Amino acid sequence: MEWFHRVRSRTPRWVLVLLLLGAPCVLAEEPTGAEDAGAKPASASDTPDPVNRSSGVQEEEESLALELPDDEIPVDLRLATHQRMLTLIDEQRFEEARSAAERVLQLTREQFGDRHMELVAPLNNLAFTQIDTNQLAEAEKTYRRSIQLVTELEGFLSPRLVNPYVGLGIAYNRGEQFEQAREAFATALRLNHVNDGFYNPEQIKIRDGLTESHIGLGEIGDANFQQESQLSISRRRHGDRSLETLPAMYKLGRWYERSGQYEEAVSLFQSARRIAKAGYGAGSLELVDAYTGLAGAYESQGVLSSAAGALKKGLEIIDAQPEPDTVRRGQLLVKLGDIYMSNAKVNTAGSYYSDAWRTLSQSDPGLDERDRYFDSPTRISGIPLSRLRYARGAKRGAAGLKDGYLVVSFDVDSGGRARNIKIIEADPPGLLENRITRLIAGYWFRPRHTDGQPVLATSQLLTHEFKYLPADSKTPETKPSGRDTKDKRLELPGTASDG
Repeated sequence: MEWFHRVRSRTPRWVLVLLLLGAPCVLAEEPTGAEDAGAKPASASDTPDPVNRSSGVQEEEESLALELPDDEIPVDLRLATHQRMLTLIDEQRFEEARSAAERVLQLTREQFGDRHMELVAPLNNLAFTQIDTNQLAEAEKTYRRSIQLVTELEGFLSPRLVNPYVGLGIAYNRGEQFEQAREAFATALRLNHVNDGFYNPEQIKIRDGLTESHIGLGEIGDANFQQESQLSISRRRHGDRSLETLPAMYKLGRWYERSGQYEEAVSLFQSARRIAKAGYGAGSLELVDAYTGLAGAYESQGVLSSAAGALKKGLEIIDAQPEPDTVRRGQLLVKLGDIYMSNAKVNTAGSYYSDAWRTLSQSDPGLDERDRYFDSPTRISGIPLSRLRYARGAKRGAAGLKDGYLVVSFDVDSGGRARNIKIIEADPPGLLENRITRLIAGYWFRPRHTDGQPVLATSQLLTHEFKYLPADSKTPETKPSGRDTKDKRLELPGTASDG
């Protein structure tokens, strides 16, 4: 994952939310009931819960109308405001999106009153925007209001309770209230099972939320169970050697890799390769995912030759196609370059990076990928600073913790190393400066490229936030874990690595 500002995905944010949460989504519900069977973009009645608006309500209505041609002035202001909210979320204008969500809830109340199921989706959507603007306490209250309303109107086993409980779990996880998050996700899972059975696929993303909660509580065995159960569900639905189980196998393999279970990861990817080969044939592109996963597991074990060998087999399959996929080919070339760069084989890495640049330059989608990989330096090895979250003996959940931060400036040379490392600002000073300077000095980066050649990237800025105990605590600095997770969060085990 890149450390520097990169262009974020053009995928609408509400789509990402649906993908993250599965059918029991936070953002949008079907107003008449069956939202848990298949999430979709919210309709007008699916909008969020407004907090009291200021006197700018009339101005917002006028500005909304002014933004549309005369023949498109909305008859249903609620629908138009809801669509505006989605647009603002997509544009990452989260404060404005929250205001639009508040307005939709207000309009919904004016139309349906204070006790109506049409309020549920607007409440959930408002809570989602409150999470996005880091108003976690407000999000909790809003989800609780949604839960209370559904319970009063439809009963405590209503399927429409799943969404707000999932959202509540997300809010608690974001605020590191992991016990409460675990309880919320567990309730959502029970409701899911009551309404859809024990083996329904909609529960998968709820289990991912539970995984995050267990990790936060140090319950690694329970987190592992939540991930392994997902493959069991897929096998129960499709059969042990069905091709349809491959996505679940790849996901669990990535989880094993990221949680340090490297032998299990290798074994699972090897099994997936055998299933894919038997079902699709030895030269099928479907084997590339298995080889890529296998390469990641070998790399995590430090077995460079096996990791590179797996990626090269994937490249052979791509190159053997009548019309090779240049984007996929470029991605594998970048991964090969990263493997060699992280092992200080700079010249070999540079050769693969140059090949990747040329390959990705052959199409418009490839150009987007090329820019994503090479516009700015990317850390590819070394302990991420996100692992160093506590200083001066501070521990998660301890009383009296304060927020601190520091800003670091450094250059990344064409050989992938950090130079000229400087602490620009530290508040408070004297806590983590030396430790972070040493960490960054040990990193290997994929260097920035211009016209296919690695170049010096100057004045890279990094802001690191942490917790600390103030005043007279004499406990030494907290050291991060030695295991490199490549800055990927274990609580989002389904997230694919971008190299």
